[in-house]
Amino acid sequence: MKTYYFKGKIILDSPLHIGSGEADDYVDSLIVRDVDGKPFIPGTSLCGLMASIAKDRLRLEGADKKKVEEEPVLKALFGSARGERGGRESRLIVLDAKLSEEAEDRSLIRDRTSVDRKRNSAARDHLFHDEILSKKAQFDYTCEFRKRGKIGEEKSLSERGLGANREALHLLLDVLELIEKGWARIGGKTGTGHGYFHLEGLTCFYFERSDPDDVLSFALDGLERLAEKNPVDLKKLREKLGRKELCIKSDPPEVLIIRGILRPVEPIIVKAGYSIETAEYRGSQRLAEEGRSLIPCQEIEKTIPVDATFCKDEDEIPYLPGSALRGCLRSQVEDILRTLIYRRFKDDDICLEAVWDLENLKNKGRELSKKRDFEAIESQACIVSKLFGFTALGGKIRFKDAYPLDSEKFKQRIKLLDHVAIDRFTGGAAEGKKFNSRPFFPKNPPDDSGDLQFQLELVDFKLWHLGLVALLLKDLQLGKIRIGYGRTKGLGKVKLLPETVEIEGLTCEGDILRELLPESPETIGGFLYIPPEKVKPGKNFWLSKDDRFYPIVKKAVEAFRKEINSWRPPERRSQ
Repeated sequence: MKTYYFKGKIILDSPLHIGSGEADDYVDSLIVRDVDGKPFIPGTSLCGLMASIAKDRLRLEGADKKKVEEEPVLKALFGSARGERGGRESRLIVLDAKLSEEAEDRSLIRDRTSVDRKRNSAARDHLFHDEILSKKAQFDYTCEFRKRGKIGEEKSLSERGLGANREALHLLLDVLELIEKGWARIGGKTGTGHGYFHLEGLTCFYFERSDPDDVLSFALDGLERLAEKNPVDLKKLREKLGRKELCIKSDPPEVLIIRGILRPVEPIIVKAGYSIETAEYRGSQRLAEEGRSLIPCQEIEKTIPVDATFCKDEDEIPYLPGSALRGCLRSQVEDILRTLIYRRFKDDDICLEAVWDLENLKNKGRELSKKRDFEAIESQACIVSKLFGFTALGGKIRFKDAYPLDSEKFKQRIKLLDHVAIDRFTGGAAEGKKFNSRPFFPKNPPDDSGDLQFQLELVDFKLWHLGLVALLLKDLQLGKIRIGYGRTKGLGKVKLLPETVEIEGLTCEGDILRELLPESPETIGGFLYIPPEKVKPGKNFWLSKDDRFYPIVKKAVEAFRKEINSWRPPERRSQ
């Protein structure tokens, strides 16, 4: 029987965290490594990711979300556990992705903290340290697809015209195409920007075990010789298998990516969790550059310890972590919901049922996880957890790290700022309470030197989720959301520039995003693709009636209002 080999290179688009389940004295979660201490991506993780994408692909064709694991084509590709007929072997074999020889082996320690929902500040004793792999790492990807003889259990696939082998290979090619185009996320912390990657240089060749020449080539020179001898044109292979006409029957998954530019309009800093940075301070030189000659123009070097330095990556580029964006924006969502719920019930305790606080969040998650009932978990989750997720339920929204468009301009605007605590009894400076930080200072009026690339992603979402996100983006555009440290001190105010917003998505022809489809949509992995150049709203993109996105957002906001109006606290749901 014929075996297809697929090879490529995994290119990370963001840092990666695949936990080993181990910790040390400082790091709470270490990344997985092999016996030589090299990081790798386990084949089990890759295979699990591919199975998840395949399920979404089958839902697009009409598979029920709850019964998709029973689909014959999924079993044909990934196999099945021992059941009534003893299970079946997988046609797909995914190998561990080893670190490429030319790639950097560099890990970093990233700090994160939880936000106390009542005080809207960092929670005590909730500082975590995770090891993450630099996005400069690259991995060698290999998977095998082995054709098998026909068996009775897959008769239904043969009746559809293609047969089990061709159906399974067709599904695998769709999955690989989605990964090639960067629509896959792997590992932990994907909700805060980790695990973005894509495949490059994907090639295919085959090994015909019944062919003596192939067996001899394999025995003498291994797979390298077969790759030269039996190459496969992936485009022609896809055409040969053909694409079936889709029949949408259930709630297919959708992915919507919203990008835009965040512009700081006041000083902003997201503190790095590590300790002191040493900064060079050239007092008289700086004064001379500003045209001030109050002191002799001679260079005086002074080393100053910095208590709060801007968060930076491995290349010393400052950025806003996805975790910080997620935390601040989630806090804003909670404020929106508390306001709307309080208007209805005039009761603070009921507001806490709609938006769980930090301590209640974990307790509820542990309690609901024991039920193993998705509908019960989703129905009993608080409103905000249905969007952002919690212990027992995956979130529908992801945030990517926000990097400066021009890192050199951004660095030049990072200045030293002194702080001192006030003695509340004397009204003077408190002894020993002087500290400093290095925020980014925008010009007045703000220019593009502080512009940051913002991205959020909605996955498998409902219409009301989009309505809530639209309100969140509106607050960002109006400058109502502060991000990072020192928000009560006037720091952290940013604005979303609506004219820079871009929409990109994967959808099907009959669901939420259908109005955004261009006349001749592209297809990726069986999904209809909405490229950003086809849909680029202008100013006030969710408010202007002339924009293509407006009708969708209008319906989405209305759906959110209905969701709020239909919500009842647990003790009143039966009424």
